[in-house]
This record gives sequence, C-alpha cells and structure tokens, in this order.
Amino acid sequence: MKTSLLQGTLHFEKLILERLSNPNLALGELAKQLGFSTNYLSLLIKKELGMSFQEYVTQQRIQRAKRLLLSTDMKIYEVALSVGIEDMNYFSYRFKSIVGVSPKSFRSGAKKYEKNSLLQQDYLPI
Repeated sequence: MKTSLLQGTLHFEKLILERLSNPNLALGELAKQLGFSTNYLSLLIKKELGMSFQEYVTQQRIQRAKRLLLSTDMKIYEVALSVGIEDMNYFSYRFKSIVGVSPKSFRSGAKKYEKNSLLQQDYLPI
C-alpha cells in the first residue's frame, strides 16, 4: 500500500511539473485525470508535499523561472508566460515574495556574481 501511494505521489508530481506552463493548471482537472476527488487529491498533496497544491505549483513555477532567468536571454515577461503566469505584476510580486528580490535584480545579481567569480578565478595563484 505504501509503495502504491509513493508511486501515486510521484505520478501527480510529474503531471504537475509537465503542466506548469499551462496558466489554467487546476487541482480539479488534475484530480479528474488521476481519478480522485478534488478534496482527496488536495489532502494527498498536502500530506505528501507538505504544502497546498497552489503553493507547490507557485514554488515550482518560480524555481523554473529562476533557471530560465539564469540560462536564457528571455525577457522577464516571456519567462513569466513560459512558467504559466500571464500577469506580469503577479509574477514579479510572487517572485519577489519567494526569492527576496525582483526577477530583474535576480538576473543582474547572478550575472554580477558570475562575473566576480570569474574575475577572482583569474587571479588565483597557480
């Protein structure tokens, strides 16, 4: 029983991650696909992941946005859209509330850190 619950957990996590870019990602639709009631899936997600469905989705979207900000030259609104957040103001608000800085500051701060890190490596004694 424990193994099937673990497999179910991995399955719903995978489904969520596959659908992060969909701005209409909803618990009800996911529950329907898995054959669970919305309430049961909500409780299962909270128990297995330690947070609500919406908190998990938001956290994963922001993590993906951080990777995109660091690894691409996409504009910030393009990053927001690609992680399923259509409202740029909401994206910036949620990003800052989770990461502590705005998406623009995060990207420029990471570039400064990378540049400083490379400069320091150039001056390391051999």
